[in-house]
Amino acid sequence: GLCVGIIWRSGIVAGRRGLRYSKLEQWTNILKTPNVNFINLQYDECSEELKLARQLNNVEIIEFADLDLHDDIDESAALLAALDLVIGAGTATTVLAAALGTTVWRLDPFLPSWANLGKNYSPWHPSIKIFRQPHWNDWGTPIREIALSLSTWANRHKDYSNRSKSLQVDESSQGWFFYHQEDGMGLSWNDYLESLTEKTKFWQSLIPTGGLVIDIKSGIGDATIPLGNIVGKTGLVLAFEPAPENFQRLAANVMINHLNQVKLYQQILSNNNYDTLYAYFGADIRVDIWDYQRKIQVTTIDSLSLPRCDFIRIRYESHEYEILAGAKLTLNKFRPFIYIENFRGPAFAGCIWFLEKLGYKWLLRNNTLPNSELKTTDLLVFPHS
Repeated sequence: GLCVGIIWRSGIVAGRRGLRYSKLEQWTNILKTPNVNFINLQYDECSEELKLARQLNNVEIIEFADLDLHDDIDESAALLAALDLVIGAGTATTVLAAALGTTVWRLDPFLPSWANLGKNYSPWHPSIKIFRQPHWNDWGTPIREIALSLSTWANRHKDYSNRSKSLQVDESSQGWFFYHQEDGMGLSWNDYLESLTEKTKFWQSLIPTGGLVIDIKSGIGDATIPLGNIVGKTGLVLAFEPAPENFQRLAANVMINHLNQVKLYQQILSNNNYDTLYAYFGADIRVDIWDYQRKIQVTTIDSLSLPRCDFIRIRYESHEYEILAGAKLTLNKFRPFIYIENFRGPAFAGCIWFLEKLGYKWLLRNNTLPNSELKTTDLLVFPHS
């Protein structure tokens, strides 16, 4: 089922401040929603509140006893980034979740926060949807609205989950990963990571410690994590992933592996700078819930004004030429290695022509995935000395 974090109040509720927050015992309509796993995000003492909610609603609310939700920001952020949704009051926790790209449904009191700048949404965090009281002390109305939306989402997610899309976390030779069973190109996750081992060793021969790597269409970080390990603490990996669900798990996987040398961008790389509407596709069931497309910034590698560039990895089928065209100055200046995964289709001839004009040579590398007949072809591009 859906993994939904809940936080119903601030740690400070004295005086009139308490009017801004609902009580967990009022969340019956939400907590009785089937096909949902509720995770406690309340960061102060709340054991009695949780006990009462469990008794009233016959529901399990998951707690991680070894996680300090108040002081351990890295681990808390990893948890928030891995959730499907956070429901809660306006607190530091919901702000952090929204900053990580996690969808947030926020319960607001009748008088809006000054931080909304007079708007009925959060201008700072597009992933926040506000459910506000219609008048003072009426928490029932926004709670019912949330319960209805959650039920709709959970039912559709249940259908989607018939394709084995359950969130898991495992340690591998490449690092720790949050993943869904279908993330491994139809393989078991261990087989999929095994297929990266040889490729990672090859990359290591091309990338210096302390180097700068650009990882384009990073997915959930299956290549980003080993690339971060290769450059080490003194290096830098710039990881670009526009898809919301992938970006959430990418952020979680970077954090649980403590890779401070990886910087994340929810952007598209191309040959021009502009904003576009990025549609949610099948990977994100939220397409059917409330905003099926989001404005995503499109930028170029050249506009990053990098101090160096040693290696570029691209996994963006049919868009390779546009990405390379937007990196012409960078390629001429730093002469990085370029590795294009699963290289095929109409972009092939255009990419080869463009790169040869810049003085690059290339070779194809064929890969057979373990325990599978599936074969892929990667393109290695290297500067001609």
